[in-house]
Amino acid sequence: MKKILLSISLAVLVAGCVSTPEGKGLFIPHQVVSATGQTNTVYTVNPGVTSKLDAAQQIAQNVPTPWSGIAAGVLAGVSGVLGFIAKIKSDKAKLLPAVISGIEAAGDAAAPVKQSIRNVALTSGVQGRLHAEVQRLTSG
Repeated sequence: MKKILLSISLAVLVAGCVSTPEGKGLFIPHQVVSATGQTNTVYTVNPGVTSKLDAAQQIAQNVPTPWSGIAAGVLAGVSGVLGFIAKIKSDKAKLLPAVISGIEAAGDAAAPVKQSIRNVALTSGVQGRLHAEVQRLTSG
């Protein structure tokens, strides 16, 4: 049983290091334009990771019973959890564009809010990234 869990853990670890043309790591961000013209970031599980998990499930089928069923179940659970995490990441990625759009829609009334956000971003060390994201979302 320890060998099976070790093998599954190793498969997931290797899968996390997968590099594909779409990107590297467990999740790949994609820019999607909605019907309203809003650009959102949607995360999907890296196809290389999915491929590695599929290969691990094939290997698990060759493990003696009852361990093969247990290993296949664990791998299916890992696939499900990765899909769930991708959904959570996608939902979180939709928050910033909504906030930025709301602030921009407020016009001149938002000037003090923008200054406050800028101050917090500078203090947090994320001003450059935030500015780039605002520019990306508002130019278009």
